[in-house]
Amino acid sequence: MTIHRVHQTAASSYQLLFSAFCNLKSLAEKYPDKIFISVIQSSVKVACEKLCHVGEQCHPENQFPTEHILNHVFTLIEMDDIPSTWKLKQITKTAEWKDYTNIEEPREFPYCKSEMTIEEIV
Repeated sequence: MTIHRVHQTAASSYQLLFSAFCNLKSLAEKYPDKIFISVIQSSVKVACEKLCHVGEQCHPENQFPTEHILNHVFTLIEMDDIPSTWKLKQITKTAEWKDYTNIEEPREFPYCKSEMTIEEIV
C-alpha cells in the first residue's frame, strides 16, 4: 500500500469517526444525564486525534516517513480506543462528570489539496 493510499484510508476513517463524534455530541445534548454517551464521545475524539497523527506522518506533501515511524504511529491506534459495551459499563461506574464535560471537537485532519471537496454554493 502506498503512503498516499494510507493517507486516504486514514482520512476516510477520520471522516466516519468525526461524523460519529458529531452524532454523539447531539445525543449528549439531548440526554445530558447519560454519562455513557459522553464517555463514548471522548473516546471517539481520542481516536480522531490518533488518525490526525497518522495523517500528519503519512501526508504525501511531506517527506516520506520511515518504516520505524509508520510502525510507531500505527501502534498508537488500539482496538479498545473505543470501549466495548462491557468496558463502557465498567468505566461509567467510576466516571466523573467533570472529566466528560465540554469535550472539544477533534482537530481537523491534514488533507491533501487533491482530497478536498469544493462545493458550489448557489
